[in-house]
Amino acid sequence: MIRPGWKFAFGIVVFAVCLAAPSRTEAVPYYTATYVGMSQDIGNSAPNAGVIVNRTTGEAFPFQSTWIDPHSQPAGFFDSLPTTRVYQGALEPILTTYTMLPSAMNSSGVVLGTIAVSRSIHPEGDPAVGYTVRQANGYFGMFIQLAHDHSHYYGVPQLSETGQILIRLANGGPTLVDTTTGIATQVRDLIPPELLAKYGGILDATSIDDRGDILVQIYNGSGISSEFILTPPGLAAPSPVPEPSILYLAAATIAGLTVRSRRRSG
Repeated sequence: MIRPGWKFAFGIVVFAVCLAAPSRTEAVPYYTATYVGMSQDIGNSAPNAGVIVNRTTGEAFPFQSTWIDPHSQPAGFFDSLPTTRVYQGALEPILTTYTMLPSAMNSSGVVLGTIAVSRSIHPEGDPAVGYTVRQANGYFGMFIQLAHDHSHYYGVPQLSETGQILIRLANGGPTLVDTTTGIATQVRDLIPPELLAKYGGILDATSIDDRGDILVQIYNGSGISSEFILTPPGLAAPSPVPEPSILYLAAATIAGLTVRSRRRSG
């Protein structure tokens, strides 16, 4: 059994390493960029439905994002999640134990979540975000910090079946973290230079799917974005298909024509 003091010491070491880790500078393979449409074409089309739809052209691009709801796990599954010891309170602070709160999990046992790390009246109110990995023996590893608190990132970090986490850092922009290697890469470094040179502007990335495809937006000076799906090297770029509603309409039309033809022949 690991004593709380050891877990706390390990946690401090992990936090220190993560905060001191240098940004990645070596060359990385560029992803394949597939144009999806302008921001007004996509509208409120969300990848949660398994597709990203261009409502102007009627094209739908496969983009399946799935994750396991931590609440669906049996009792005791998360009993060994990482903990921290943080002073809570103002005048007479009390050293309090906090357990990581899981928000998402993939089938490989990577768990994304938050944990209190900073001394305050309510340390759990502005926690660090990070991840842990469930080991073969059923116990979870240490908490690996991605951002110290909400002032260091924005939006909601997303976990992929590939074991990658997409997080939008305040000082680094959209960043892809590989939980297997621990390497963090800015999404900008994954985009072919000629694409960035052509569109320029501000880059954002909002979603990652089960294959590791990333949905990115490149904004021009007028605030309108061109949207692309970035596909990792070695994978085929997604091919557009007709929007499901168009297929249903086509099927209904064909069925109607068939009924009319039968009536006439009768």
